[in-house]
Amino acid sequence: MRRDASGPEYYRADVESPFRFANGLCDVAASESLHRRLRKGGFMKARRLGLLACSVAWLAVIQMGCAHVGPDADSQRAENRRIVRELFDALSRGDVATVDRLYADDFEIWTAGSMPFSGRHDRAYALGATEMILGAFPQGIAFTIDAMTVEGERVAIEARSDGTHVSGAHYHNEYHFLLRIRDGQVVEFKEYMDTALAAKVLVGGQ
Repeated sequence: MRRDASGPEYYRADVESPFRFANGLCDVAASESLHRRLRKGGFMKARRLGLLACSVAWLAVIQMGCAHVGPDADSQRAENRRIVRELFDALSRGDVATVDRLYADDFEIWTAGSMPFSGRHDRAYALGATEMILGAFPQGIAFTIDAMTVEGERVAIEARSDGTHVSGAHYHNEYHFLLRIRDGQVVEFKEYMDTALAAKVLVGGQ
């Protein structure tokens, strides 16, 4: 909050510090209304006026903040959704080239359970697993995204898969995935599923 050169009764916002601006308005409103009302003997009315002015100041700051970050945040959320859909389409096809492009250099994958492929693995391991999809599912495996929730760089996904395993078994699993996306690439991939089913069909019960 800074006093404008035009006079002591005029204030303007420090646009780089909207919260400081609101606090300053609260201080100014409270003190000036209090002084006016105290001179007239109305303490409680002064207090109510001060609180009202403070609330108005904070509403203004919230609107300023939404106007500033809203469009950019919406655009980033839409882009992260697009990246997720592109990735799962590529995983369904066993498209290693697209997956390779979408995984960051420091990418890590974590899988729930105690299966041979459970735990945390690096980018090279994950790309190798993608190559194995077509070997395990000659006709491909279709991932269907049922819901997505995007907050910042984190994307939570509810999904399911359908495919025929090379053994002839039908494989239908349900998942919760949690991805982190940074600068247009996936840096972390966590997957939760029916691990008993996965172990039975994918690794022969191991």
